[in-house]
Amino acid sequence: MLLDALLVLPNPTVWKRQGSYQGILSFVKQLDSSVPATAALFAAPEVKNPVLIVIAYRLDRNILRKPMACAEANDYFLTPADAAGLSGAGRKVLAAAEKINVALSVALAPQGKTCAPENPKLREDDQADSTDSD
Repeated sequence: MLLDALLVLPNPTVWKRQGSYQGILSFVKQLDSSVPATAALFAAPEVKNPVLIVIAYRLDRNILRKPMACAEANDYFLTPADAAGLSGAGRKVLAAAEKINVALSVALAPQGKTCAPENPKLREDDQADSTDSD
């Protein structure tokens, strides 16, 4: 244990990585307190997959992709935190984490576009590797 501490303490990459995780973990805590457990949480297509995977894992919930233009009233969305991701009428930003470029927005009114929901299940032909073949 002492040897592990001696090896880890002088390593600056460990401290940098730890600091980068703090931003996403504090944002996840904000999400957890802002989004009701019964409400669906969506992500705009522009949100990067690694960030989305960490958030979904930490919240222990599914996050489906859906364009903000397809939002219904009171839908919760993860969008880019930069100006382009936050622009648009009919939404309110509840939390933002500029370091990881993600913001939580809620749609105040329907955005006017009807979209098909994302199907979280794999298509049958995507599961071909898991079947036994003779």
